Amino acid sequence: MALDELRRHAEQLAAQASVRVDIERQDAQVYVILRDLPLPKGAYQVATSDILFIADVQYPLSAMDMFWTDVAVLRADGTVPANADSIETY
Repeated sequence: MALDELRRHAEQLAAQASVRVDIERQDAQVYVILRDLPLPKGAYQVATSDILFIADVQYPLSAMDMFWTDVAVLRADGTVPANADSIETY
């Protein structure tokens, strides 16, 4: 895997979006975590959330097609966002 390329991409994202990006490797998976990402004001019960993307050893050839948030990310009315009702722990 081109972990160096993933790190470069994470650094570019951090610079362009003014957000902290951490990379943690666990076996064949690589966790890309955007820390305290601001959420749309008034849309959710929390103002920020960590966002997790999972890459693998084939990055950038394999797509990151899902993301995970803190479980506290609920709509302003307290409901779970669409397609966010499956809880996974990473």
